[in-house]
Amino acid sequence: MRYVDTSVLVAYLTPETKSEAAEAFMRSPGEPLAISTWTEVELLSALGVKVRTGQLPRAGAEAVLDAYSHLVSPQLRHLPVDDSDHRRTLLLLNGWQTALKAGDGLHLAIAANRSATIYTLDRGLAAAAKTLGLAAKLLD
Repeated sequence: MRYVDTSVLVAYLTPETKSEAAEAFMRSPGEPLAISTWTEVELLSALGVKVRTGQLPRAGAEAVLDAYSHLVSPQLRHLPVDDSDHRRTLLLLNGWQTALKAGDGLHLAIAANRSATIYTLDRGLAAAAKTLGLAAKLLD
């Protein structure tokens, strides 16, 4: 299973410097693509940032959410977040071996608990995964 990090989903749905790489990945054949409910929370938050900073008009953000809900989401496997994911996040963050933030730690835990590889555009997340011995692919 290929776990899609929020950075990939946002770049796929909105114009960003890495949108071409995100689109190529999202349309690529292979194992099923999966996201978590946490990914959806972060997507909504990222769209809010884009609206508040003037990068995207409110109507544009609503159109992105509509496209996500009707076209993208049905093609993805949706993974629930449970207590074992939070507990694994604690283990990943404990010891401060990386610059991993809580939200990214949760993504790594969700993917790791399901033996999935996480695909990301976030260099820091990919580096942390490598340090922690977790499966991650940085998209360029």
